Amino acid sequence: MKAFLKFALLLTLLTSFVAPLNANFGQETLTFDSGSELVKHQLITVSFNETFSSTPIVFAEPITETGGQAVQPVIDNVTTTTFDLRIEEDRGRDGSWLNGPHVFETVNWIAFDPTEITAGEGIEAGTSNFYQPNYAHSETVTLTETYASVPFVFAQLNTNNGGHVSRPDLTSLSTTSFDVRDEEDPGDGVDPGGWDGRHMAEDMAYLAIDSTLDLSDSGMYFDSESITESWTTVCYLGDCSDVYVDVPSVFVEIQSENEADTAQADLRNVGVASFDVRLEEQTLGGWDNTHVAEDVAWLSYGEPVAPAFDPSDYNVWVVDTDSSGDTLIQSILVAEGYNVTFLDSSYVETDLDNTYDLLVWPGGMDPVTDAMFNLTLRDTIKTYMDAGGDYIGVCGGGIAGSETMYLMDNPYGLPDATWDVFGTGEGVNADYDYDWTSYIGAAIYPDVEVATDHDIFDGYYTAGDQFMMTYAGGPVFNGAGFTTLATFTANIDDYNDDPNYPATGEAAIVETEYTTDYNGDGDSESGGVILFALHPEFLADTEFLLEQSAEYLLTE
Repeated sequence: MKAFLKFALLLTLLTSFVAPLNANFGQETLTFDSGSELVKHQLITVSFNETFSSTPIVFAEPITETGGQAVQPVIDNVTTTTFDLRIEEDRGRDGSWLNGPHVFETVNWIAFDPTEITAGEGIEAGTSNFYQPNYAHSETVTLTETYASVPFVFAQLNTNNGGHVSRPDLTSLSTTSFDVRDEEDPGDGVDPGGWDGRHMAEDMAYLAIDSTLDLSDSGMYFDSESITESWTTVCYLGDCSDVYVDVPSVFVEIQSENEADTAQADLRNVGVASFDVRLEEQTLGGWDNTHVAEDVAWLSYGEPVAPAFDPSDYNVWVVDTDSSGDTLIQSILVAEGYNVTFLDSSYVETDLDNTYDLLVWPGGMDPVTDAMFNLTLRDTIKTYMDAGGDYIGVCGGGIAGSETMYLMDNPYGLPDATWDVFGTGEGVNADYDYDWTSYIGAAIYPDVEVATDHDIFDGYYTAGDQFMMTYAGGPVFNGAGFTTLATFTANIDDYNDDPNYPATGEAAIVETEYTTDYNGDGDSESGGVILFALHPEFLADTEFLLEQSAEYLLTE
């Protein structure tokens, strides 16, 4: 799911960022929203882009340090549509610490419905409401998930009922519970400006995450570091490489209490590879700003940098069809670095499963007859596609990969008729003249025209460009519901007097998906499909189309 992109230039100068696809702590059904606001000490109202069926919980953190005085976010009035937000300096009870007004800081936030989190996934969240009768009082929050090790816990007040500055203070974290208090900074016990430690009841939102989870695909990284009052640079990855496209959100929470002086985790220099963090004491409250090491958990969230594509990560089955192009296709993909299996359709029928990321079916008559008559093989292919497999069909493999085929000039005296084939390319019909050799010969080299800009053309060709490909008896694609990538610029029957094979303007390369829930389990993974009527493997100038098609399908 992508979070919203919101720009506003009112008195609050709101800004925001685009969150990555598939966020939600790795949970597909979680209603989740996020944003970034320019905020100062004056309250603003932030509107959710997502529709929440129940009141969400909100976490916010300043990721800049433009002003020199310490601040913390204040969240209030959370509803299903909006929440209020500002940043707050701790002035102390008599106003002698800080002056209150503060320059704009960037505050990033996330919001989600904790009731939608799936149990048993190592993530839990909720709200605890409690009154703080005195400084030493703690409440115990019991965790419901089962953790092998102590989880990371993040906490945030989602109300602002009390007039004194306060924040959650976590202690005694374990695999089953944690203790929390609503901490006011009392100063050193001598300064008259310290708070008294009592606080009205507040709603505290919390999030607990199993430290062993990997949510990097969702744009989330988290860990814990031992931090003192000195600035420490924390990298999202151990090699300090760039992880995010743009500056992410970072949320921090102290997990221990090794020293009694009140402290908060303070951020600066949040970037795409790392951020700086320290423990900050309020020296105006009488603390010395020297603090022993505490464990600080952090969570980062943003749009991840796309990983470098590595063909060696993928298993590809190129079907041995005994055609002149199958070994060329095999060689092209092996040279790219793919792990290529090269076996005929009898092995496909028994051994194809989703340990193979891509199935490539070259040309020849074998794939056409296999698709027409081998129902067991057809079932295997559809099962593979239903589970998310990808398919490239070339010439005869393109015919086989269509949903239907209109067969002309059948050699057995049968009338022209439509046949079911593999059905991987939903909505695609392949017109195929069996007797093409009588008027084409071995091959011709017609032009095709690019119909739409697409990744498989890799910038070499754009819409309207024409280039030559090898035709050796392939189909003409028609139908509905697919994307035409290239079209024929001339009729196949222009090469003889056959009137049955018009092609001008018809599809020569198509992209589609297999979205049918073939197994009826309610979980089709939408396998990607690219079909070629012509041969990309025969000409040096077009074999890149095969390479780019493979990469495109495997990274979509």
